[in-house]
Amino acid sequence: MGIGDIFSGIASVGAAIVGAVVSIAEHVGPMIGECAKVIMEKIKDLDIDIPKCINMIGDIVEILTKIFDIDSEQQEVLGAKAEQAEKTVEDFDNDTIAYINYLKNEIQLDKEKFNSLSQEEKLGYKVTGIAIESQAISQKMDIEITPDALVLIPKLESQGINIDARTLVKIFEVLKGEGIQSLNDVYDLLEGKGDSDRIKTGEALTKALTENTDLHVSDLKDAVREFNDNH
Repeated sequence: MGIGDIFSGIASVGAAIVGAVVSIAEHVGPMIGECAKVIMEKIKDLDIDIPKCINMIGDIVEILTKIFDIDSEQQEVLGAKAEQAEKTVEDFDNDTIAYINYLKNEIQLDKEKFNSLSQEEKLGYKVTGIAIESQAISQKMDIEITPDALVLIPKLESQGINIDARTLVKIFEVLKGEGIQSLNDVYDLLEGKGDSDRIKTGEALTKALTENTDLHVSDLKDAVREFNDNH
C-alpha cells in the first residue's frame, strides 16, 4: 500500500464519520444536531487523525461530566438513544441534564442495531453524545463550552500541553469569576481572531493559569500557532 492509498483511506474514514453525524443530526433536534455537526466540522478541519481527535475530546468531556455529577452513560450509547428517542432536548426547555436523564432512564437501546454499526457510525454517535454532554456541562458551570473551545484540546495536546480535567474546571471557575461567559473568548484569544475583548480574556486567563498551573498564556498561544503552522 502506497502513501496515496493511506491518505485516501484516512479521507474515506473522515467522510464516513461526517456522513454519520449529519445523518444522526436530522433526528436529534436542532440544538444537539447543529452542535454535533459543528463539532465534527471543526475536528475535520484540524487535518489530523479524526478518530483519535474525537476520543481525545470525548475523554475530557466524559471526565468533566463525572466531576459535575451528571448521570450520563457511554457517549456512543447516548448518541444512539438520542436518535431513537421521540423527544429532543427542546421538549425539556433545553434542559440538557433533564434530557440526559430521559435518555438514560426511559429509552431502551436497540442493541441489535447498535452492535451491527461500523466503527465510523459509532464515532458519529460518539460525537453526538459529546455534543449532548458538553451542553450539560455548560449548563452546570454557567459558562458556554463551544465547539471551537473543544477543538483546542487536541491542538494543545498534540503540542505537548496536557491540562487535566479537574484543573480545567478550576480554570473555568476563575474565568467565570472574571466575567468570561463563553470559552469561545479563550479560543479567540489563542487564535488571535474574533470580536471578543481579547485584553479582558487575556487578563482573566493569565490569572486562571497562574493560580492553577505553571503555564503562561504565551505557552498556549505558541502551541496553537505551531499547530496551525503545521496543519
